[in-house]
Amino acid sequence: IGLLFHAAKVFQYKFPFIKNWEERQMKKFMKEK
Repeated sequence: IGLLFHAAKVFQYKFPFIKNWEERQMKKFMKEK
């Protein structure tokens, strides 16, 4: 259970970063097009 909690914490920490990165990549892609 502790490991699962840790994984959820890491996921919560990483997910916004991944989302922001995807948005930046999309903006860059749209600009180039």
